[in-house]
Formats: sequence, structure tokens, C-alpha cells
Amino acid sequence: TPTFGKRYVFADMTQKTVSANIRVNWTFTPVLSLQFFVQPLFSTGKYDTFKQLKKAGSMDYEVYGKNGSSITYLSENNSYSVVPSDLNAGNYGWIGYPGGYLIDNPNFNYKSFKANMVLRWEFNPGSTLYFVWTHDKQDFRNPGTLRLNKDFSSLMEAPPNNIFLVKVSYWFDAAKW
Repeated sequence: TPTFGKRYVFADMTQKTVSANIRVNWTFTPVLSLQFFVQPLFSTGKYDTFKQLKKAGSMDYEVYGKNGSSITYLSENNSYSVVPSDLNAGNYGWIGYPGGYLIDNPNFNYKSFKANMVLRWEFNPGSTLYFVWTHDKQDFRNPGTLRLNKDFSSLMEAPPNNIFLVKVSYWFDAAKW
């Protein structure tokens, strides 16, 4: 390879991200309040124009699929078969794939939904009882495409992770002891 025996693969990436941070604080009385936080996140990345450096220390690239090289998408294992121009067909390439090597499809579609709710009750001055609920979901289906309706539906189908906590902080008046 032109880069001292190592092959560095590059690609162009198109990324789209939609997110929001929503907070609601509601105080019922001076000693009772509710805090609510929601964070939806949708982020996709689609890679194309895979290439390698032509020469170490340069910014010149050999784009796969041009000038004697080839790239083919293999849907059966969600990867790309690459034969750069510096490998002869029939020789075993970098990872033993005939004539070249495989690149896993790097496209992604990350969806996340996080929610926190805290009910805070100050039952004595300086002493507080907290009821906490934390909820989150993640999904990775449909890599490379951002379709908010479909992505939101698949995210809501994902299994949730729910955590419930109760915390008590109690203030001891050392002057009374």
C-alpha cells in the first residue's frame, strides 16, 4: 500500500440530527415541587465516496469505483466489497477476501428518548424526600435515513429502561444534642 503497509479508508458523510431539551419545573407549594426533563434525539449518518490515500502525507485520494478499483455493496452481510487498484484480482487482500477486502456498512440511525421526573417534598426544614423516575429508550434500525415519523414509531417500540428511586435527606440539629 502507499501508506507504509497500512490501509486508511475514508468516506464522505452526510449527517442529520434533530434534538430538543425540554424542562418543566412546577412548584405546587413552597415545600412541594415537580421537575420534568425530556430529551428526544434523532441522528443519522450516511457514508459514500469511499476512498484511500494515494500517498502518505498527501491529501490525494483513490476513490473506490474509479481508475481500476471497484466497490460493491453486499446486502447479504451489510458490507462493501472493495478491490483497490493496487490489489490484483484473485490475490488475497487485506483480510483474506479474494481480490480485496470487506468494509462493514458504517451508516447509522441512532434514536434516543430520555425522560426524568423528580417529585421533591421538604417535610421538615432542611429535610427532603425525593421520588425519582428515569426512563430511556434507544433504537438503531433503518441506518442512513432520517424519517421522523418512522423513526419516532420505531423508537417507541424499543424496550424501555425504567428506574425508580426514593431518596431521603434528613437534617439533624446538632445544637439539640
